[in-house]
Amino acid sequence: MATAPVSPAAFDRPAPGASPPRQAAPAPAAPHRPSPLSVRLRDVLRSSGVPCAVAGLVAVQLRLALGPPGEVGPALGSGLRVALALWGGWMALQALQALARNEGAVEGERLCDADGTGEIAGRRVTRPRFTAGQIALAGMALMTAALQRAPARLAVNLIGYGVLAVAVIWAVRRRGGEVAAARAAAALAVFALVPTSVDWPAPPTMEYVRTDSAFRWPVGWLDETWVLRHELLVSHQGTTPNTLVIPLAQPYDGPGQVLATLNGEDLGPLSPAPGNVLQLRLPPRIVEGTRRLTLDLRQRPHDPALRLIAQRWWGGATLGQRASSYYDGQRWWPGTFNDEAGRRSMGVYVVRFGVDP
Repeated sequence: MATAPVSPAAFDRPAPGASPPRQAAPAPAAPHRPSPLSVRLRDVLRSSGVPCAVAGLVAVQLRLALGPPGEVGPALGSGLRVALALWGGWMALQALQALARNEGAVEGERLCDADGTGEIAGRRVTRPRFTAGQIALAGMALMTAALQRAPARLAVNLIGYGVLAVAVIWAVRRRGGEVAAARAAAALAVFALVPTSVDWPAPPTMEYVRTDSAFRWPVGWLDETWVLRHELLVSHQGTTPNTLVIPLAQPYDGPGQVLATLNGEDLGPLSPAPGNVLQLRLPPRIVEGTRRLTLDLRQRPHDPALRLIAQRWWGGATLGQRASSYYDGQRWWPGTFNDEAGRRSMGVYVVRFGVDP
């Protein structure tokens, strides 16, 4: 018996009451894989070491260009400090970001992971190459090597650094995790060690005169009866001195005056001159042909702020340490009297006899 032909499309029709067939999902497109060069460039840009190194090289160039010539070593040291400071700042910034993200809680989930894969939500939590404790100990070792010649500074810095490192590591690890704690420890080590190696010595203080100095001290008059005397021998082989210059211990613009008497003859008050000095023109009739000059200085009216200078070194005085003396209203005393300290000090007054054309 002949059968009717069946169309192929009849096999594609679903049976009555049956659900339509599922269509196959399209094949996923192949993921885009960046080139190795672009990956390497991205890693370089993300790395903190390269920008810090570049900044250090810039600092070296600036130090060589702006500093004294030939100081290559100090320039390299400056560049290294700049690079380390920037790197430490970058580590501190990453640690702060981990604290803000609460990455410590994620690491806590990893520790409680049942299957031991170390993955939470498809992301693997990394561990630092060096722990925060190891970094802190390394920082203490470097600090010891840098300050071994200064035991007092070493003890103070080690105690402060150790206490601060423990507190920082504990606080950052609780919320930021191990990686953040290691970065915080590295930043703390850098910021503690870089200033330790910096030595910016201040120039020595140059004091013209000081009350408690054993070399130069101020001298004055306790009242109007006091007299300060300075004597010298005059050599007439060369030029004869015709000016008297006396430096002051401090700037003075008060009413007091210093009256001079040379070999018993009154010369009147000395005049202020630029350079915080008093000066007087010496009459030739007194100086010429005189072997010994005796200068007496009085103060009218009395003002304790008006003081002269005395010094311990008497090599420039023709009579040595016997050149200066003072009268206290009752008797003459050798040397000088430091009226601020209230004691007698052996030395000579700073008095200059010169030649002024």
